[in-house]
Amino acid sequence: AADETRAAVMFASLSIYIIVLFALAFLNPFLAAGSNTTSHPLYHRFRRQSSCSQLQYRCANGDCIPSYSVCDGSKECSDGSDETRAACTATKIRCPMLAFECAYGACIDREQKCDGKEDCADGSDEICTQPSTSCPERTFQCSNGECINQYSICDGVIDCTDKSDETRNLCKNLKCAASSFQCEYGACLEMSARCNNKQECHDGSDEAGCPTPKPTFTEQPLNPVNVGNSCILPQHPQNGFYVSSQCGAGDSRTACRNIPGTPVPDNWLLKYTCNANFDISSTESNEYSVCSKGEWKNPLDCIKLCPPLEAISMKIDCEYDGREVPCTKRMKPNTTASASCKQHYREIYLRQYSNLTCLENGDWSHRLFYCAPDCGVSIGVTILTPLIYHGSTTHQGEFPWLVGLYYMNDERKWEQRCSGTLITPHIVLTAAHCLVDETTGSLRDPENMKVGLGKYYRDYYKLENYSAIVGVREIVVPRFYSGRAAFFALDIGLIDLKTSIQVTAYIMPACVDWQATITINTGTTGYVAGWGATQNEAPSPTVLTTNLTYLDNGECIRSVRNAFQKLVTHDKFCGKSVENGGQVASGDSGGGLTIVEKGLHFVYGVVSTKITQETTISLFTDLSNIGHRS
Repeated sequence: AADETRAAVMFASLSIYIIVLFALAFLNPFLAAGSNTTSHPLYHRFRRQSSCSQLQYRCANGDCIPSYSVCDGSKECSDGSDETRAACTATKIRCPMLAFECAYGACIDREQKCDGKEDCADGSDEICTQPSTSCPERTFQCSNGECINQYSICDGVIDCTDKSDETRNLCKNLKCAASSFQCEYGACLEMSARCNNKQECHDGSDEAGCPTPKPTFTEQPLNPVNVGNSCILPQHPQNGFYVSSQCGAGDSRTACRNIPGTPVPDNWLLKYTCNANFDISSTESNEYSVCSKGEWKNPLDCIKLCPPLEAISMKIDCEYDGREVPCTKRMKPNTTASASCKQHYREIYLRQYSNLTCLENGDWSHRLFYCAPDCGVSIGVTILTPLIYHGSTTHQGEFPWLVGLYYMNDERKWEQRCSGTLITPHIVLTAAHCLVDETTGSLRDPENMKVGLGKYYRDYYKLENYSAIVGVREIVVPRFYSGRAAFFALDIGLIDLKTSIQVTAYIMPACVDWQATITINTGTTGYVAGWGATQNEAPSPTVLTTNLTYLDNGECIRSVRNAFQKLVTHDKFCGKSVENGGQVASGDSGGGLTIVEKGLHFVYGVVSTKITQETTISLFTDLSNIGHRS
């Protein structure tokens, strides 16, 4: 039925011209078969009427042509006035995405650009500059590298700071319409620019030789109106476009060009599409608008969307128009969002608002507040007691900050060799010697490392309910770290995980005394956990723990034999095991020593090295050392 309607409309409009041409042939028997019918005086008398219909465009010389013939690249008016910037501006022509816009504003098929044939009336489709490798599509690259709109060249206005968009070399081949004025260097302007006492050619040639100023001629805009049951195509939305749903690929009908101002029949359907980060203005996101009895039903626009709201530490609920919407997608204006901290996170700053609202400009009314993760909370059943070498067993969740560092071995299997301490949801503290290849002195490849969090079992391949395996994004060690050559001074490093981890009772950062407000003295008890070697010289399959006595740097030096004192570098403290107590061992490197302050575990040192001959002394890199805070 729709096809029949369109056929009827097309037939009705064409029948008038058929009748006239038939009359011409009847009245003038001298018309030869090969003659140009449109040159006959009666034809021009028919075109030049006192007034044009609402579906026609009136040329400057009085001719009437179909409105869809305006600014299509081909001159239909005998004076060429239908292919000028004034005509394209008055009819509010806006080219669709798949079209090429001539310099004066007409629309032609994009495939006709630089095809060796002038399809724009001014020939601007054959100004073929080399494609820019640095400017976006539909832009022109100035000689100095700047990018401007490709339709801003040869228009009389300098847009490039080096003036390369208005040069004789670039504009000399432009062909201006008969009703236009051509600047001396080639740019095309409206004829009204000539001698209007205002320089519009950048070289001033439009005002050259003008005896007296002429008033500016302003053409009245053609405001298309609905005719009968038909409609005219509206302007494309500012941040999107529409296409006519009835038109298939390659459809050459005028209405299928999607040019605003084009008449279309009743029941014509438009499908709207918005640019990225925009959406249809309809509440139900209905993307169609239909011509019904001369009016567009459900007129649409493209509105800016607010960005998604996502935070691993928060529970966020979003609502739009009385219904729940996903917060993980962009949202429409007037969407409201409420947020709260998840379990094991806490709000540490007082906020002045309860909900967030998506505003018309695509911004949220407030920024999401910050939920800080809990830290240093142990859910162990018993108070911490000795570990590792002669260590004691632990319970899952006693050391939720303990992580295992896994490396690919020669058999292409993941194997735990070092430990670390989670200090934020995505940062792990460890020893530099766990991150540097001792043979080459270079950093290990992050792709050949994995971090196990919340693990109780050492085995990488052991499935556990509360654990997670995460890849490594980046590793960092001090610039002047020299390893064994400098007795492992500055033995500290950081691992940035590829993803932030959800904090739970089984995966939680240790607290860090960022403000250095905690003071510990010799004799303070510290706690270490890991999978290090046991008295059987084999790695422990499960997490073991021990407690050690803290000795500051000076006391540590005095506690070891003179031959080994130089091994205690300036940034170390010692952990001394109690009689028959546990000790750190191979495999514990990089793990953290924590102290308990107000019931929370604060990491204070990193397992670094052990002096073999000093069986009760282990060396830790001191986090409070000023050299590590720079």
